[in-house]
Amino acid sequence: MANVFRLSRVQRLVCAAPLLFVVVVLASTAFEARLSTGQRSVGSFGAAVVLVVIVRFWFLRVIAMSEYVLVVNFVQRYRIPWDEVDRFVFDGGMSMRLGDLREVRVSAFSWPRGASPIIGRRAHGAVVELERLRRQAVDRMRADGGG
Repeated sequence: MANVFRLSRVQRLVCAAPLLFVVVVLASTAFEARLSTGQRSVGSFGAAVVLVVIVRFWFLRVIAMSEYVLVVNFVQRYRIPWDEVDRFVFDGGMSMRLGDLREVRVSAFSWPRGASPIIGRRAHGAVVELERLRRQAVDRMRADGGG
C-alpha cells in the first residue's frame, strides 16, 4: 500500500497561479507585431520553460511504499530502501537523511523558513508520518530477519 505525501490541490493551485500569469504574459509576446522575431521567440520559449516548471511542480511528491520511499523532485527521482533512510527532518522544509550521511531535499516540501505557515504545518505533519512509517518498515525488516 502506498502513502502519498504532497501539497493539497488548492495549495498547488495557489502556488502555480502566479507562474501561470507569467506564462500568459510571455506567450502573448508571440502575437506582439511590434516585437522582432527574436523577441517573440524568446517570449514563447520562456513561456514553455515556465509551463514545464509548473507541470513538474504539480507532480512533486513523496511516495512511501512497503519496501522503499520514492521522492519525486523537479529533476530527479530517488528510490531509497527504508533501511538506508536514517530519518526525515523538518527544518522549515523537508529533507531525508540517509545512513551514509547524504541528505536528499524533498522539493515538494522545501520552502524558505517562514514562507508559508500552512505549507510548513503540512510539511511537518508529513515528516512525522513518514518517520512513523520508516520506523514501522525498519521494525518489520528486523522481525523478518533482514536488518
